[in-house]
Amino acid sequence: MSNRVDYYQGIETELAIPASRPVVFLDGSLCPYLLANRIVRGVYPEFSYAEIVYDPGAFEENDRILPEQIETIAPMGRKISIRQFYKAKENRKPSAISVFEGRIEKIDTTIGSAAETVTITARDFSAVLERRTVHGARVDTGNQDALRLEGTETIFNTDGEPNASKQILQHQGRAYKVFAKEQRYGKLWSCAEAVHYLLNEYIISGQLQVPGTAQLEAVFGEQILDETDVEGLSVTKALQKCCEQAQVAFKFEPRLSETRPRQRIVFYRPGRGKKVELNLQYAGQSLSISRTNIAEVKSERQYWPVTDKFIVQGD
Repeated sequence: MSNRVDYYQGIETELAIPASRPVVFLDGSLCPYLLANRIVRGVYPEFSYAEIVYDPGAFEENDRILPEQIETIAPMGRKISIRQFYKAKENRKPSAISVFEGRIEKIDTTIGSAAETVTITARDFSAVLERRTVHGARVDTGNQDALRLEGTETIFNTDGEPNASKQILQHQGRAYKVFAKEQRYGKLWSCAEAVHYLLNEYIISGQLQVPGTAQLEAVFGEQILDETDVEGLSVTKALQKCCEQAQVAFKFEPRLSETRPRQRIVFYRPGRGKKVELNLQYAGQSLSISRTNIAEVKSERQYWPVTDKFIVQGD
């Protein structure tokens, strides 16, 4: 698939969805005093984040909050939702698309010659998982039940030997494989099974939409996991160690549904998606949505010194 515009086609001047300003919600309430400045999409290790600017002009003069008092109305950890409204059809109320979901992680105040500027940084669900540490193991007791052992290290396929339970167990309404009580009762962990274990063990139900075993196996295939020690790592780092062996990446996205959870985790193989051209006009030209579909381009190149090359002449 390509979005190339051929020369014989007319230049498109209308958007499929009318342009509108993104609107910021704080814990579900509209916040006219918070303006979305930038949204950055990313994967491990940075993931996605949004920069939001505080606009004191949205308040009446007597109710205005000083920049140094911003945490009284937008404290750390509060939920941020950035949505774009549009008119779907005639005679219908405006619809909204969620373009970012996250929590406030940082508040910066810049003092300039003219005024103070407050910038709020919100991050997606990766920030929550970075603060959760993998430890212990949930072990199959052999009686259709599993027991969590805090003193046992979380190591998949220790010394290359199987230590995954042969059967899927139920725990708090979820079905997933756990660790076997002994190696002779176990099987080798696959990458998909290890990822599924981490997602179900460390993500509380309703916080994040996670894929099922069948969806993970469709992406990971039947890749068997090498010995992988994730004890003491953050959940994001542990997921990355399991994914990199199968050359799989993951990211967090806002869900289009209005129901909870508002975010989901997506696993994919880089380079396997649809191909889309990235177009950007030169500065100073009139904007054409047929010739520009990104805001900026950043590229890195490595030029190796000629002295590092070996030249062999003769037989």
